[in-house]
Amino acid sequence: MCICTSAQCYESSDCLPGYTCIKGSCYKKIPTIPFPPKQEPYEPETYRPLPPKPAPYEPEPYIPLPPKSAPYEPELYTPHSPKTYGCSSNYDCDYKNGEVCEYGKCVCDTCYERKGSKCVYKDCGKGTCDSDSGKCVCDPCYTKDSYGKCTIYKDCGKGTCDTNSGKCVCNPCYQKDRYGKCTIYKDCGQGTCDGISGKCICDPCYEKDIYGKCTISKKCGYGSCDKVSGKCICDPCYTRDTYGICTEYKNCGYGKCDKSTGSCRCNPCYTKDSYGICTEYKNCGYGKCDQSTGSCKCNPCYTKDSQGICTDYKNCGNGKCNTVTGSCTCNPCYGKDVYGICSDCK
Repeated sequence: MCICTSAQCYESSDCLPGYTCIKGSCYKKIPTIPFPPKQEPYEPETYRPLPPKPAPYEPEPYIPLPPKSAPYEPELYTPHSPKTYGCSSNYDCDYKNGEVCEYGKCVCDTCYERKGSKCVYKDCGKGTCDSDSGKCVCDPCYTKDSYGKCTIYKDCGKGTCDTNSGKCVCNPCYQKDRYGKCTIYKDCGQGTCDGISGKCICDPCYEKDIYGKCTISKKCGYGSCDKVSGKCICDPCYTRDTYGICTEYKNCGYGKCDKSTGSCRCNPCYTKDSYGICTEYKNCGYGKCDQSTGSCKCNPCYTKDSQGICTDYKNCGNGKCNTVTGSCTCNPCYGKDVYGICSDCK
């Protein structure tokens, strides 16, 4: 809200402080005071009267018990045909043969069936009737047919039914499926099942795992398994240990094994024995074996024979061999020829 003054203005800066220019005149600013919020009209609480006081306690009058009635005595049994007569109790019906009275009529009791004019006990086959439900409860190993009668012998496949538990007992080499029927042939992996013991008999070169299944290939070390005999055939230069596995390297004594042939190649100065092992030192007779060449080096006065062994004593003719130098010392009147043998007479 503003109060007008006579001063003229073009803008608010032409007016005194606290005034504003509105349409060429200075107006004084008056602060607006807001109205108080509207209050709801007063409504008094409704009157609630106090609850009435409870009535004083008055005990109920004493009512004596009725006198004891006489013991129940059933009527004499007089069977009637339900087709002709109604009934008021079971004794009006042929209750000894399974008839009972229901809603004024004689009907067959639970576990009884009507056959003509008589009630006959329900035939459950290989089972008994439940007196509460009237349905057949089959013996172990039997199931119901389409009529609810226990006539179907339990099919166990490759097995027989246990008459105590009603469960299938599988034949050797067969196992149960998810329905409890013996239809699954035992999986032996690389083997066959023994029809008597039910255990797996592994093929050659296979062994059983912790579950008795033939899944483990036989280990032969440095060799391979013979699929006919199941024995390990060792690679060249390897032999079997006490367990029949090729783990032991061939012993060649003073030699080495040839990996291409598997035979021993002896070191110089050694030869093979009867087992093919390099154990025998070379016999050079009257000489020694050269470790570098393997040939015999004869002692003085000895020469090699056709086998290369120092067995031949040096022939000096008319003289003797000097065991130190190995040369011939001629007898008197004899001299050496071009071969160093005493043969020329002086």
